Amino acid sequence: MTTLYYVVIQAEKGDFNASWGYCAAQMVAAQKFNRAKGQELPIYESVTIGTFWQFLKLTGQDLTIDVTEYSLNPIERILGILKWIINGSE
Repeated sequence: MTTLYYVVIQAEKGDFNASWGYCAAQMVAAQKFNRAKGQELPIYESVTIGTFWQFLKLTGQDLTIDVTEYSLNPIERILGILKWIINGSE
């Protein structure tokens, strides 16, 4: 059975760009943790300033940053993205 870990962090000083390096480091650490357990999963992470969200994905050595700032309203959009991430990892 694989376990999905998902991290949401608050953007540093409300600046998404300043938070990407921190996110990437966390994602690489999670990837190493998974590999040590024999699991090869994509790693997902979110950055938020509360009212806006951005999403990142690490697969192998490829880091994808969705620079779209998704508004918290309507909340169904954020919940739909999170549901897609969780269902995609099953």
